[in-house]
Amino acid sequence: MKISKTLLVSLAFGAAVQGASAQALQYNLPPRFPTAPKPSPRQIELQKKTDAGDVDAEAALGWMYYDGEIQPMDALKAFQLTQAAAEKGNVTAEDQLLTMYAQIGTPDDTEKALYWGRKAAGTGDQSSQIDLGKALQTYASTDEAYAEAIHWFEVAATGPNSDLAGRATLALANTYAKGTGVKVDEGKALYWLKQGVDKGSAESMNVLGLAYREGTGIDKDAKVSYKYFKISANKGNAIGQDLLGDCYANGVGTDVNLVKAFVWYTYASMNGSPKDFQKANAVRSNMTDKDADAAMKIIQHNSILSPTFDK
Repeated sequence: MKISKTLLVSLAFGAAVQGASAQALQYNLPPRFPTAPKPSPRQIELQKKTDAGDVDAEAALGWMYYDGEIQPMDALKAFQLTQAAAEKGNVTAEDQLLTMYAQIGTPDDTEKALYWGRKAAGTGDQSSQIDLGKALQTYASTDEAYAEAIHWFEVAATGPNSDLAGRATLALANTYAKGTGVKVDEGKALYWLKQGVDKGSAESMNVLGLAYREGTGIDKDAKVSYKYFKISANKGNAIGQDLLGDCYANGVGTDVNLVKAFVWYTYASMNGSPKDFQKANAVRSNMTDKDADAAMKIIQHNSILSPTFDK
């Protein structure tokens, strides 16, 4: 297994930490580096399951070492666990190796990444098919790779999981909109975008709503954009909630409604969009106390992910 420069640096740093700590103990001095934190309950549980032969746990533990959930990071341990799980036929591990090898960046490792990605995609796993398509576009970048990427996106777009099918159609829309390995084709981009909307993809609704709002590749229609943002927002999508807040704050496709603007910005902020905290504050400065009280009652009686006040 090839090891990246980043991994070598990580291993060298780990050795330095151990050496410094040992030297400090010898002279009864505090260590120069902090000791590793105690294993989390999840890490302990996954390790026990891995030791008992649970391949899913082995893959999950490998990813924890890779993405830094376990400190100090141990990329070598991550590769060992993930490779072992992949060689036992675990699809999640195969997909993880696609990412891990691709990020090393050498031609040889790119081939390894695509090998594991194709194995995972070949099982029918939609998420792996999308990941493989994106990897082919990003790391392979040949005419054959671009064509193969479209193939896997199209396969995933017809799969049983509607959310993943929506992601695949959005990937196809982006491919044609940006001309990634193909000629720019706004017609095909719009076709796949609408396919994603039909499958209930909130992300596709956001993009299509923006296209209608700005008149990008389609006739401008603020009311239609408002409609798509509203559906997305009610699905619990933070970007859709932000965009719907903009509609109410600025009267785009609907009447100005500062109460609803404040509520949607607040939901978006609570849903992981920090910029909407400032937007909510800006709207609040123009609201009456009565309107602010009404907005707070709405927030208290509705769920962030499935609100019912503005269907």
